[in-house]
Amino acid sequence: MSDNPPGARAAPTCIGVVGDGQVGLTAAIVLRRSYPRSDVVLIAAPLDPAALADTAITSWPSSLGFHDSFGFDEAGLILRAGASHRLATRFADWCGAGRDWVLAYGAAPNPAMRVRCGDDGPGDSALQRLNASLDAAGPQTVVQALAASGRFAMPVDNPESPLSDIDYALRWNGPAYRSRLASLARHMGVRHVTAGLSELAYAGDGSLTAVTCEDGSTIVAEWWLDCSGPAARLRAAASEPEFESWADMLPVDRLLVDDGKASPALSLEDRVLACENGWAWQVFGRDAAHASFGYASELTSDAAAAASFKRACGASAVGKIVLRPGRLRAAWAGNVIAIADAAASFEPLHGLNLHLAHRQLGLLLELLPARDIDPRERDEYNRRAALLADGVRDWIAAHYCSPVPRPGAFWHHAGTQRRSDALSGALQQFGARGRIPHFEDAPVGQDGWAAVLAGIGAGPGRSALLAARDPAQRIVQQAALAGRCRAALALARPYPEWLSARLANPQ
Repeated sequence: MSDNPPGARAAPTCIGVVGDGQVGLTAAIVLRRSYPRSDVVLIAAPLDPAALADTAITSWPSSLGFHDSFGFDEAGLILRAGASHRLATRFADWCGAGRDWVLAYGAAPNPAMRVRCGDDGPGDSALQRLNASLDAAGPQTVVQALAASGRFAMPVDNPESPLSDIDYALRWNGPAYRSRLASLARHMGVRHVTAGLSELAYAGDGSLTAVTCEDGSTIVAEWWLDCSGPAARLRAAASEPEFESWADMLPVDRLLVDDGKASPALSLEDRVLACENGWAWQVFGRDAAHASFGYASELTSDAAAAASFKRACGASAVGKIVLRPGRLRAAWAGNVIAIADAAASFEPLHGLNLHLAHRQLGLLLELLPARDIDPRERDEYNRRAALLADGVRDWIAAHYCSPVPRPGAFWHHAGTQRRSDALSGALQQFGARGRIPHFEDAPVGQDGWAAVLAGIGAGPGRSALLAARDPAQRIVQQAALAGRCRAALALARPYPEWLSARLANPQ
């Protein structure tokens, strides 16, 4: 008798996952959890340095919830994977020397709420004094205030508390993070084949029927996840997949990386420094500080980029990664689903490479395909996965859309690249009305969009609702926000002190 209730679709007997980096391990874990009666087989593949999701040591705040969904607890990451917290990323000199802006997580006021003296009548000294005091105070959100002061507290589920405004991302030690994933995968019964791929067998309809490994074993599965990096070994073997290039939309196609041995730093901010011919990104971890340098190969030689990297953060390049910005037009073809860098490749700002992988896996589990694949599920996955990838592309491209760009060939090139209709619409709406359009399956929320567009000086414009509000009411609101920041600082502790206490008592 079948274990399935009447009318239920049968779960796959076996699911194959190729690529045993942190993306493949994560995929195997969530599949095993969602299909407890299916055999999940994880097959090793060489780690491609250009698989940025596999080498990521940080991600977006939403990855915390994704971790929780399959039992990957934060306390374990802090204790055993060297995890630390990031409240914000500072973009230094991004729109010119000395012009910094900060992308902070957590609750934030509408950027258009800021009092604009010119719109409220000339000579309004009360408004001018308020803006001057806010400028002098610096941070205008709770999280910015905490990050700037180096203080931290966990968020609380009480809207009356300023700590409810907090959100954060984690950084971690890459090998230790992967080791934790591998341990959880073993515990959950994922079968790990350490021998690599030898042969792939495809049916006439293009579906992958079996994989033969280098140890002679053969794996037969109903469907497969390709987590092998940009080479997309499973997807590419059946037929040459259609690839949509983003080379005319994202400027960075080369990445220099350091050895990851710089002194550690307990900073609540990471830093992206704009340089003449690219940008340097510093991630400050408990184990070490890590740095990378993004640039455009058609404009800058490797030697010139390495020299800029050295000047920017004292880092020596020990490796170069070639990026091919773009995505597969259809991430799911036949019975093979490409995940992470096998589906989309782009520069690693904010750790969105791993964030996209988590969102793709979440989408797959939302559809929860059965053993016999319904073409409608495949089409819907491809439609929404494309929206996710294109949303990441547009948000990263928005970083280069400042109306006052930095001098230099790289920044001129970046600022004049093609913009999608969605990005153009967001720039127009935010510049005119201080609003962000709704994007279906947006990988980054409206607060993230608003922070970037306000940071690069692309707005915000004057909201009709704001214009109708009494200026005195806005003064009260901003004063209340300043008070909320002061209250949060009083409740939080210096981050090294907070972390030491957490390590001593992880519960």
